[in-house]
Amino acid sequence: YALTEAPGILGHSHEKWPLRPGSAGRPLPGHRLALLDSQGQPCSSGSAGQLALNSRDIHGHPDPCLFLSYWGNEALTQARHLDGWFLTGDMASFDQDGYCWFLGRVDDVFRSGDHRISPLEIEDCLRQHPGVSDAAVVPKPEGARGYSIKAFIVPADDSPAAQAELEHALQNHVCERLAAWQMPQHIEIVDRLPITADGQIRRHVLRAREQQRSMLASARTAPKDTL
Repeated sequence: YALTEAPGILGHSHEKWPLRPGSAGRPLPGHRLALLDSQGQPCSSGSAGQLALNSRDIHGHPDPCLFLSYWGNEALTQARHLDGWFLTGDMASFDQDGYCWFLGRVDDVFRSGDHRISPLEIEDCLRQHPGVSDAAVVPKPEGARGYSIKAFIVPADDSPAAQAELEHALQNHVCERLAAWQMPQHIEIVDRLPITADGQIRRHVLRAREQQRSMLASARTAPKDTL
């Protein structure tokens, strides 16, 4: 795991600790890492939070891996620091052995009911199904009820017959491998997903699309004023 602003702060080592597939590894020696909640306070043990790197290493010296500033943008530099911590913008959790598990970008993680939803985990599960070429998960606004889980699916087989059974099959697929509350309640088949130049899913585009659809639906069902 590395950032442009802080390369090489988590990783695996054949000599120091065994590989744990799926994790980002453990903090590399010398760095001080923590998980912070939305108030900038350290998270309780076992809780997920935003991964942060202290600007000082374990010896109290400036961490040599941390960048100095964004060129010509002091406001952004200040915004990414909080009380001596550099905020990575990534949500993560640490297991009892100190391995870090990446959950997604802070802006991508959302709540559905009483649960914190990590799109990455559900997307990875969906992509394991042979009928899926690619997948993206975003929150679907449900008015006063908050958000439900929606998955956009690029099918491996674009024939109507194959797609007809895909929604139910994918919901069962997720329930068998993840918790029941991680099952997408809504699935939409699409030809392609919006992606960046380097192949990253532009989830904010899909979130905005769902938000707009919700607003239009609310406008259609709102009572009309009568004269």
